[in-house]
Amino acid sequence: MVRGQVSARQPLPEELPALAAIDLLSNPGPWSEQNFLELMQNPFGLLLACFRGRRAAGFIACEIQGELLAVDQLAVHPELRRQGFAAELLREAVRRGEAAGCTLATLEVRRGNSGALAFYRAAGFECAGVRPGLYRDPPEDGVVMTLKIDCKEKD
Repeated sequence: MVRGQVSARQPLPEELPALAAIDLLSNPGPWSEQNFLELMQNPFGLLLACFRGRRAAGFIACEIQGELLAVDQLAVHPELRRQGFAAELLREAVRRGEAAGCTLATLEVRRGNSGALAFYRAAGFECAGVRPGLYRDPPEDGVVMTLKIDCKEKD
């Protein structure tokens, strides 16, 4: 686990190259700095990052689509995994989604990514189906996972 206080926040534009570098190390189809910038500029986009000191540790990229929080990417630097950064990023994204009125979070995971599947299950996500051939390079099915968000009634 991470020692000390870990918090997720919106990154600054000058921090985007570090996030793109983490994604390059983590995903077969990484995003570019431009992809991150476009998400930041999207009024329905949600981009959060965690840091260890001044070093970017990880990020989560989501979109708020009405009552749906769509998690597009979640990545932590390989040297900093299993220290609580991913859990904090996911918790904060769901918290912000709930505040925006989302009642369901959804994401897709490569069928062979057993670590990610276990992580999301531990966070309360459930398998909602499989999308055959969702991923390319390398080709792989995607497991669709969902999480019901407990929205409190607003006055």
